[in-house]
Amino acid sequence: MIKSIVSTFFIFSLLFSASSLHEYYVSLTEITFVKEKSRVEIISRLFYDDLEDVLQERYFPGIAIDPTKENTDVDTYLKKYFDTKLKIDIDGQPKSLKYLGHRFDEDRVNIFLVIDSISSFNTVKVENLLLTDLFETQQNIVHAFKGKQKESVLLNKYTFESVLKFD
Repeated sequence: MIKSIVSTFFIFSLLFSASSLHEYYVSLTEITFVKEKSRVEIISRLFYDDLEDVLQERYFPGIAIDPTKENTDVDTYLKKYFDTKLKIDIDGQPKSLKYLGHRFDEDRVNIFLVIDSISSFNTVKVENLLLTDLFETQQNIVHAFKGKQKESVLLNKYTFESVLKFD
């Protein structure tokens, strides 16, 4: 399993350095516990053309997620989409993800979310269905960090949730 995640991460890295045309559908979500702020910070990285295709299919055909022609109401659609496609439970309790915004980085978009009022935890359950509604082969890599401990999982349309355990 770890070998598969490392291989997928390597492919993902190559794809992010390539042009906006790609054959693979991969996202990366990092979940980081920030003890000093008593919160969990989440960054999801996706190819913006794939995200645009999904939002056009689900919500509004004219929506643009592109650094050169973005709609002013794109944050509304991004928040709505992430509310339905990314879910996180901390120690068995569902948590609300607060959408902070997005930023473009070459051919991808970074989505920033946060879960406030988290002093510690032992488990993180992640349900990640990002882009799987449009791309059958979509793979979603999830890395979770708590102090020096890191747990990773590779999710897809059929295996879309996992519980990550921490000390």
